Amino acid sequence: MEEKEFDLFINMMRRPDSSVDKLVAGGLNSENTQLLSRNEYENSDKVRDQFKDENGNFDKFKFDNFYNNAKVVYNYIANADYEQSMLN
Repeated sequence: MEEKEFDLFINMMRRPDSSVDKLVAGGLNSENTQLLSRNEYENSDKVRDQFKDENGNFDKFKFDNFYNNAKVVYNYIANADYEQSMLN
């Protein structure tokens, strides 16, 4: 798979208060933004460090919820891009 300029999961992780509109206004779209597999993020130490519980253990539930949300956002962006392309 071709690596894209932006990564939605990482962008959402770094800017947790950003709305979909802000992410899109910041230049993210389905052409330049990727969402890797759940396993690729879960196996990344940088990502795992962001999802630790109060005991320092990886919080899989919190991670899974975040990933599922990123997937919904990615699909929303991709669908919006597709609909826009159909109007042009």
